[in-house]
Amino acid sequence: MKNGLKIWSKIAINEGEDMKKLLFFCFLLQVFFINSAIISASTSEIVLFSKNNTQTRIDWAKCNKSESRQFVEVDDEEKIIFWRWRSKLSGWCGWGLRLPQSNLVNYYDTHSLKITWKLSSQYDKKFPPEVKFVSYQDRSSSLVKIGNAYYVPKKNTSLKIFMINLKDFYGRSKSMKNLKYLQFDAPYESISGKIEIVDIRIVKRTIK
Repeated sequence: MKNGLKIWSKIAINEGEDMKKLLFFCFLLQVFFINSAIISASTSEIVLFSKNNTQTRIDWAKCNKSESRQFVEVDDEEKIIFWRWRSKLSGWCGWGLRLPQSNLVNYYDTHSLKITWKLSSQYDKKFPPEVKFVSYQDRSSSLVKIGNAYYVPKKNTSLKIFMINLKDFYGRSKSMKNLKYLQFDAPYESISGKIEIVDIRIVKRTIK
C-alpha cells in the first residue's frame, strides 16, 4: 500500500511539473504576441494591398460613358491589381478600393500614401492616373495626379514607387475620418492605359 502511495505521489508531482511548464510556455507565448502587436503598431503601416494581402475588396468600377471600357481585378496568382481602360474618348473611368481603417486623423502629419506598380505599366505620362479619398458621406479629398512630382527613383528595380503625403489630400487632419474607400481615376484626357499595381499602403514618412 505504501509503494502504491509513493507511485501516485510521483505521478502527481510529475503532472504538477508538466502543468507548470505548460503555464510558463503559455506565458511566453502571450508575451511574444503582445510584443509582436507592439512592434506592428510602432511601424504604423496600414496595408491596403500587397502580395501577402490579396483579400482586397474592390467596391466598384465604372465609366460614365457606354463606349468606354474598364477592367479591374485582383489577380491572386500574379499578386497584383490589374487595371486597364480603353476606348475612352473623353469621359471618366474609375474604381474604389475599400479602406481597412476609416479614421486616419492621427496619420495626417506624419504619413504618406505609397503606391507601387510595375515599371512595365503603360499609360500616357502626360496624363497619369489620379487618386483621392472618399468618405461614407461621399465627400471627396483633393484629386492628386500620381505623376513625377511623387515619384521615388529606385535603381535596379522593375517597380515604380510613388509617395504622396496625406497632407496633399486634405487641408486639415480632422477631415480624415469616416473614410470609406480610396478612389483611382483614369484621367479625362487618357484614351487607354494598363496599370499593374503590386502594393498600396499608408507608411510613416521619412522626415529629413
